[in-house]
Amino acid sequence: MSWWSLAWGWLLLSVGWIAGWAAAHWYRQRLAELGLDEPPTAYRCQLCGAVSYDPWDVQRRHCGSCHRFWDGSKLGDEP
Repeated sequence: MSWWSLAWGWLLLSVGWIAGWAAAHWYRQRLAELGLDEPPTAYRCQLCGAVSYDPWDVQRRHCGSCHRFWDGSKLGDEP
């Protein structure tokens, strides 16, 4: 293997890395412009571990899987 092939390989890897970084940077900027750069708000149930992205569930800390609130009460239980 000649030093030219090593140099050529290094150059291609460098250009590929820079192009990949530039594409990822552009993608992050575009998401920020659209207001989509923040991760979705989610709630993970303390009892069963299910994850909910529903804003109602997140706000009230309610699990749609086991139908319980974070404090352990069931939906429809009397206080």
